[in-house]
Amino acid sequence: MEKEGESYRVQYAIQEMKKLLQSYFDEVKCLYNDNYIPTLEEYLKVSVVSGDRASALLARLLDDLVGDEYEEKPSSIHCYMRQYGMSEDDARAQIKQRMKNAWKDMNQECHEPTPASMPILMRVINLARAAELIYSNGDCYTDPNKAKEWVKMLLIETVPI
Repeated sequence: MEKEGESYRVQYAIQEMKKLLQSYFDEVKCLYNDNYIPTLEEYLKVSVVSGDRASALLARLLDDLVGDEYEEKPSSIHCYMRQYGMSEDDARAQIKQRMKNAWKDMNQECHEPTPASMPILMRVINLARAAELIYSNGDCYTDPNKAKEWVKMLLIETVPI
């Protein structure tokens, strides 16, 4: 890397890895405490660490909507129910509304001038699209058997022309 003039990247990678590991530590401290269920804002603060908050928020909330019954820690749904005294169905509806707002934020970013180029923005949008696909029919991230057909159609079966 040094010969190619790209060694400067290592320091950035180390800094970002430190941030990620600190966020994991904060998440464990906050979410795996049996005596405490955080507010939704506290939950999202420790569970969404990313340069693009809207995309990361969308993925976090999708995972919570699909997999909250298997999780050992509180999900955004549990935090919302406790904080606002809502039923599970009402909390799920509110979480879905937050997801819609995250999509609106991402789409708005694509239509306004930003320091990031459009190819970079499209990678963020595509990451959010992939999260929607992964969680659209259950938790295909945790249970790869659910994604088997999609992978087969995408990579193995040919597209008739």
